[in-house]
Amino acid sequence: MKLRLKTALLIGLVIFCVISTFYLFSHLILLTSFAKLEETYVQQNLLRAVNALDNEISFINSTAGDYAGWDKTYEFIQNPNPQYIKTDIAASAFVQLRINYMLFYNSTGRLVFARGVDIKSGREIPPPASLINHLAQNPFLLQHDSPRSSKKALLLLPEGPLLLASRPIVTSEFKGPVRGTLLMARWLDAPKVNELAEKTRLSLNINTLADFSRSPQEPAVQEHLAAGQSLFSQPLSEHELAGYAVLKDIYNHPVLLLQVLMPRGIYQQGKQTLAYFLLGLLALGLAFYLLAMLFLEKIILSRLTGLSTAVNSIGLTGDLTTRVKAPGKDEISDLADKINEMLAALELSRNKLRASNEQYRYLSMYDTLTGLCNRACFNQEMQRLEKEQCIPLGLIVCDVNNLKTVNDSLGHDAGDKLLQTIAGIISNTFSSWPGCIISRLGGDEFAVLLPGADRVAVQAAIRQLEENVATHNNTSSELPLSISCGFAVRHDSTRRLTDIYKEADDMMYRQKLRQKQNATCAIFQAVNRALEEKDFLRHGHAERLQEMLIKMAAAIGLPNHIFDNLRLLARYHDIGKVGVPDSILFKPGPLVGSELAEMQRHCEIGYRIAQAIPELTPIADWILKHHEWWNGQGYPLGLKEEEIPLPCRMLAIADAYDAMTNPRPYRPAMPPQRAAAELQRCAGTQFDPELVRVFINTILPEFHRTC
Repeated sequence: MKLRLKTALLIGLVIFCVISTFYLFSHLILLTSFAKLEETYVQQNLLRAVNALDNEISFINSTAGDYAGWDKTYEFIQNPNPQYIKTDIAASAFVQLRINYMLFYNSTGRLVFARGVDIKSGREIPPPASLINHLAQNPFLLQHDSPRSSKKALLLLPEGPLLLASRPIVTSEFKGPVRGTLLMARWLDAPKVNELAEKTRLSLNINTLADFSRSPQEPAVQEHLAAGQSLFSQPLSEHELAGYAVLKDIYNHPVLLLQVLMPRGIYQQGKQTLAYFLLGLLALGLAFYLLAMLFLEKIILSRLTGLSTAVNSIGLTGDLTTRVKAPGKDEISDLADKINEMLAALELSRNKLRASNEQYRYLSMYDTLTGLCNRACFNQEMQRLEKEQCIPLGLIVCDVNNLKTVNDSLGHDAGDKLLQTIAGIISNTFSSWPGCIISRLGGDEFAVLLPGADRVAVQAAIRQLEENVATHNNTSSELPLSISCGFAVRHDSTRRLTDIYKEADDMMYRQKLRQKQNATCAIFQAVNRALEEKDFLRHGHAERLQEMLIKMAAAIGLPNHIFDNLRLLARYHDIGKVGVPDSILFKPGPLVGSELAEMQRHCEIGYRIAQAIPELTPIADWILKHHEWWNGQGYPLGLKEEEIPLPCRMLAIADAYDAMTNPRPYRPAMPPQRAAAELQRCAGTQFDPELVRVFINTILPEFHRTC
């Protein structure tokens, strides 16, 4: 065989291998990427549909709250009267609110009154006996532990699924005692599903799990359900894809399956792109082949044979330390030198790539904040232990309580430090356990795998962990730690570890609910301490504000029940400043630029803190708006005049006066007469003019007589 033919075959083979390799890898990567993109798109549409259904339930819950928190309803449940039934819960109200049923129960659980209306025809229909029997046998929906309690969800009855909300019957001010329960419900029937489909512009179907078991897609869907997936998709054909969302009832039991049908446009586009890519590769390969053959034929065929053989040998062995030899001082020898330089660069790149791969592997398997295994590592270890049929196997799931509150109040640096401290305590607790795998699964959740641990050993380990946390809290002045733990133990190798994890996670969640109040109190105390530390230069400021606000409230005739909230506002209106850096908070001079913007964020930070702390929830809205100006030039919302809550307008005057008449790091205290003149100057711009008049003429003289 001639060298020309050999060279042609070799180059043709190389080009074919390169094109084939590129095509195979491109086929794998592109179609996988398009499939993932398609799955992401389906899941987004599923979430839209689920959110639309949640909005319907939330609307029913809000409507039920409006009726339940009403003085008329409060009186009706005690003394039923026909006028309320005739005027306030007439059939037209049901049609307007798109509600099928209203059921009124008194505090003893007795049904006082029930009415049902067919939304389409407007005629009355009796409430289903199955619903009344269910409520009699399961009084959970009728039990409320606070005036603002609410329960909402799906309820599957023999007649079909029901969207239901339960609210306690209290006064219009949402005060008790609770006299009973109001339930509102409507059917999740075909018209409602069609309405949701029109809103979301999706092709929707909602079936019970029992009905869906008779469909052709049932075996594939059952695999996803068995794996505990709540959102998943299933290709129906080359041109159609179905997405599924599992809907749970109020008892957290899966009862319905929401289906979204979509065309596979993304997948088809991926196949078309791949076809164009293959054509491009073929054209490029053919062009390269012709040019290479022409060059070899006319110029360097004979001498290139040696170089080709040497390079091919290096390619086959993969030994990048080998160098080619080409005697002479012409372009061929220069090419040999360049090949050798390229081999050296490839060798260096390969070594760097190996180092980078090792670093990437570490980053992909470990959490950078705590140094523990991450979720990917945890899942890999779960698969390994399941494959090895490791029994017994203990699994502990830990969740840090109120991490969001810490981040909102003390900043994300404090939250990160708390996570690092928790990670250290967990690591120290289980450091002596052989084969232990400790992971941070993400956010505030940690997990520990204990090979060979039975239930007794796992319980002992949790007790030790809780003791270590308590010891830390008793001996450290840092932010108090609080974690919720759940566990499960696998004694049967046939049981899936995903089920073990779900059992432990459910137990942890129940404990988290029990510990939530205590953890919130601890965070509240920590925020209090931080507020006192950052506010030490203004000692007595809160007490003076309380006195001025109470006197103003009495002067303008506000009811006594608002006084307690005014005292809270005086003390905690600047609670958001715990999230402001000390360099800005205590700067000895006026704030400028980004410093001012950072300081103004304390209203929103304080609002989020108050929302998270039950004791401060009543004044959260006031904290958000206490820096609004009468002329609308305040922050953060730009409210004006009576859009600003009255307590905020009162606080603005008292706070400004106290700030002017007490020293600051950048100025001395101002005389009371000059401060009063400044209040009058800003009346109508920063302050409510009428409240300024009340403060100066009534409150100010009395305040200085007593002080």
